[in-house]
Amino acid sequence: MNRLVFNSPNGPLDLYTPRFVRGSGGDKVGLCPICIEPVERGGRGLKMFAKTKVSAYNYHLQYYHGISSKTGLPYSPPIEFRTTLRDAAFEPDDPTKVKSKSLSKKTSRKNMMEGRCHACGEWVALQGTKDVDVLVKELYWWKHAASCHRGTTIAGEGDYFVHDEVWARIREFSRQKEFL
Repeated sequence: MNRLVFNSPNGPLDLYTPRFVRGSGGDKVGLCPICIEPVERGGRGLKMFAKTKVSAYNYHLQYYHGISSKTGLPYSPPIEFRTTLRDAAFEPDDPTKVKSKSLSKKTSRKNMMEGRCHACGEWVALQGTKDVDVLVKELYWWKHAASCHRGTTIAGEGDYFVHDEVWARIREFSRQKEFL
């Protein structure tokens, strides 16, 4: 197994870039900087490697953690929420009957939570059509954000980090570096 090599991030507050990589070419993998963090700091406390050449690393950071590859920061959340009736999926005269044969009454969602995007102004479905639990609840929003936001954020948005001893060290290091 190859040794881990330090991979310099774009800045101390870049959450996207893997801090450590190993391998090369098609076998190159990056260590997820979010997953490796302890649970009390918002991570999972485990080493999660993903291939960088086939977009597995990109997919993991964007759709599991909601981190933009363009900014290195979390995607902006919806600016508004609403719940709408999914009447298109159900027969108009009997809301217990589903139009599509592929959907069953038991698994089809009757109401849909939607979020409004700051960039395009559209209402985006925040859930799937099936009324089941998903592993990553924000997946539908993050997929929209990855294609729409293009590095934009909500005005005044920021402060994504846990303010602890690690944060204080990074801030101090950043300030010292500005004067060099």
